[in-house]
Amino acid sequence: MYRNSDEQWCVTFVRRWSVEIDYCKKAYKKVHVTREEERESMICQRENSFYVDTVRAFRDRRYEFKGLTKASVFLLLLNLLRFSIQ
Repeated sequence: MYRNSDEQWCVTFVRRWSVEIDYCKKAYKKVHVTREEERESMICQRENSFYVDTVRAFRDRRYEFKGLTKASVFLLLLNLLRFSIQ
């Protein structure tokens, strides 16, 4: 019936795929078909100023927050020492 195993695999795959599509049509009332596309151009994040500015802003906020946290912990410990001595 089939010439080789590849042809048999293809026929089996198509049958199984059509069964899945029929199930999706019944269950979800629509069909999702995934496509693979080859794309030529990509956006280099290092060259796009939006990405660079976003990363820098996040880094700057993080360093500022770390500095404020360190200062507040220092003040908290200083106040605790003051009250424990009195």
